Amino acid sequence: MSNKRQISEEEKERLRKQGFQKGMQKVPGSGLKAIPQEVKAALAERTMDAVAVLMDVMENSKNDNARVKAAAYFLDPFISKAPQEVTVQHNHSIADLLAQVNQARLNDERDARKIIDITPDTETPALRVTPLGDDE
Repeated sequence: MSNKRQISEEEKERLRKQGFQKGMQKVPGSGLKAIPQEVKAALAERTMDAVAVLMDVMENSKNDNARVKAAAYFLDPFISKAPQEVTVQHNHSIADLLAQVNQARLNDERDARKIIDITPDTETPALRVTPLGDDE
């Protein structure tokens, strides 16, 4: 059971117009504020204390949730997150993709009007590249 209320299209449009619009000036003083260097330095000095608290909690805890959260709050800015690696590999060729499009068009004539055939009628001529500055 969802508690989300249904919003009409008119209401959505009205809400869009109330928000920040392109070309509007930014409100002075709004946005993220830089963390002062003094605060960063003070937190950096307390990092080892936070580590000590976490170690104490890990070793001697009897439900020290507040202490763990406070220690984690101070450690988060100084301990980097684990690196994530994303490898993307694709083995698609344009010719195969065009063949699949054409096959789909042949298989279902009803949807043929929805597919635009972009297969060139003739071979595309090779481009001739002339280096700049060469006067022949």
